[in-house]
Amino acid sequence: MQTPRSVSRSQLARQKQRNKEIDTITLDLIENALKSTLQEMDAVLLRSAISPAIREQYDESSMIADHKGHMVAGHFGSYIAEMLRDNTFDFSPGDVILQSDPYKSGGAVSHINDWMVLIPIFYDQSLVGYSSMFGHMVDVGGPVAGSASVSANSIFGEGVKIPPIKIYDKGNINQAALDLVLNNTRTPQMNYRDLMAIVAGSRLGEAQVLELCDRFGRQTYTHACGQLLSRTRQTMKQLIINTLPTEPLSFEDFVDDDGCGNGPFKMRLTVWREEDNAYFDWTGTSNQAPGAINFYLHKGMFKMFVGACLIVNFEPQMLLNEGFYDLIHVTLPKGSLVQP
Repeated sequence: MQTPRSVSRSQLARQKQRNKEIDTITLDLIENALKSTLQEMDAVLLRSAISPAIREQYDESSMIADHKGHMVAGHFGSYIAEMLRDNTFDFSPGDVILQSDPYKSGGAVSHINDWMVLIPIFYDQSLVGYSSMFGHMVDVGGPVAGSASVSANSIFGEGVKIPPIKIYDKGNINQAALDLVLNNTRTPQMNYRDLMAIVAGSRLGEAQVLELCDRFGRQTYTHACGQLLSRTRQTMKQLIINTLPTEPLSFEDFVDDDGCGNGPFKMRLTVWREEDNAYFDWTGTSNQAPGAINFYLHKGMFKMFVGACLIVNFEPQMLLNEGFYDLIHVTLPKGSLVQP
């Protein structure tokens, strides 16, 4: 049946909003559009940045989250809940958040060289999601060039930590904050261009989500995000049952030295499942090292590692998102190498 020419695109969008259940074709279209969006975001950043860390090493990543901050499509665990728990923002269209502090993002960035950008996405004045990217800066201050001192015995010995700040407020750049950040790096021009490339990639993600809302309607898009999370969760349930042991299995390895003459340091992980829930316990891992080998592991990031491993190997067509995170239980001992 052909659609009458008198029916406008906006009318079709409103009609789709009234349909509570989304048909499989529409859901697949939105899913693949989000997959393509991630690739386009990465392409914008890789082609626009000028530092070798991003252009040649590909040390960057992208993410699209729903209005609750859940990663719907992406390559790193969503940090939005942790960030908003400790920082209150009155988000408006045109806002851009910049941060690089692992302790302000639950460890979503592993060190302060990673500058992360977050853009809230508004459609008809309603928050429909977030677009986010991070990229590795070649220098962020500190005692040594490159900001990766092997003799650093705290995060303050690495460089300048950027707390979550609005680098753009309602579309207007916060020049004072930007000047302060760039004044504390040995490569201000390179960092500035890389930061603007990260912002550009994140804005492309914002634009693509808005286009999906235009095409399918806001309610259809937000409902599709929920269904995509649920679909990945159902797949992960079966993967856990098929691949993980019911009896706990442990593995351990050692880091010989922390660069300051201390060591060795043990890394121990125990894995098992209970029905369709998986458990990963780092108990037995050595206490944090005096030297710079500690890794503040984000639970969401680790869950993403698990999901990526299972999905890539057994269900490569499945969309990687955090819909399955409640099925993965992670124990990270405080004060250890993985939770300093």
